[in-house]
Amino acid sequence: EPPVLIDANFSTLWCEDGSWCAETVFAILNSTWGELCMESLGATLGGGALKLEATHLRQLPLPKLSSSQKEDLRCLVREALQSAHAVTDLRYHRSKIDRVVISSLSQRQVSVDEAEAVVETFAQLIRSLRANRRRTHNYESTAEP
Repeated sequence: EPPVLIDANFSTLWCEDGSWCAETVFAILNSTWGELCMESLGATLGGGALKLEATHLRQLPLPKLSSSQKEDLRCLVREALQSAHAVTDLRYHRSKIDRVVISSLSQRQVSVDEAEAVVETFAQLIRSLRANRRRTHNYESTAEP
């Protein structure tokens, strides 16, 4: 929930200086911030699906994470992947990931309540972007040639 479809066109992400690990990238891409950015940058495919290409991913604004924030994210993702038996189990860890990411974006440690408020604002924007993408697709698919 929501249903996800992954195409066979893969993009590779790497960090030349080695300061980012796979778990940190996973955390950013699976955070509410990452979801909002991907919804904002992606293109609409037929059927209203979101398409992310390498050019979109290069535009993804990454938060300036401190070394300790990167380590926190790495640990949270490892814990989540070890304990999660279903996508719903990951939601518990996502709120913790979101707090680290939002703290980085805010350049200060945010409280749980502050993080939840920001996540709700991001979620509203995501819903709006998705609705617009689907509305645009539905309009285009019903428009006469």
